[in-house]
Amino acid sequence: MPEKFYSVEEANALVPTLKPLLERIRATQEALAKDKTVAAVREKASHNGGGLPGRHLSELQRTLERDARQLQEWGIVLRDPSIGLIDFLHQREGETVVSAGSSASPESNGGTRSTPASPGGSTSSCFRGRPRE
Repeated sequence: MPEKFYSVEEANALVPTLKPLLERIRATQEALAKDKTVAAVREKASHNGGGLPGRHLSELQRTLERDARQLQEWGIVLRDPSIGLIDFLHQREGETVVSAGSSASPESNGGTRSTPASPGGSTSSCFRGRPRE
């Protein structure tokens, strides 16, 4: 899949669409993590045709995979779902850089911004460009 580059304006415009998606990913991961019997249920389900707990976990897993695939199709990298940390690729002065920040966490301002990195490499911005890894 070709890389998708986002301007700050394009990334900002996408935030309202991303916020519910990232919140659903976080909630789904939390639901899966809270169920301490996931391994046991999966093992039993494989022998007895599923059952309600197994189907519920399968639905959660499918939701998580679908949402992660959507981010991948948009060229957005999910770094930390627990805080909604994502990366947008963009080009600055002919170089591919990454704008990273937390756009879906409750503490976030819900927007993206990119500022030029200072000579020391740090910025005061929530989102800052860094060379792609």
